[in-house]
Amino acid sequence: MDVARLSMIDKSDVMKILAQIDDPELRKPLTDLDMVKFVDINGSAVKIGISLTIPGCPLK
Repeated sequence: MDVARLSMIDKSDVMKILAQIDDPELRKPLTDLDMVKFVDINGSAVKIGISLTIPGCPLK
């Protein structure tokens, strides 16, 4: 994504990026696991809420 496009980023852009990130234990995208709880965009700042799959996550 180029810098000029950042001023026009929306929730669908963020979700496309998050769909490329896998949960390290389940090896599936965060979006497929319904782990993304919210995406807030305020200007150039993006705030994302991610929930854990289980209370003890991540395992060590």
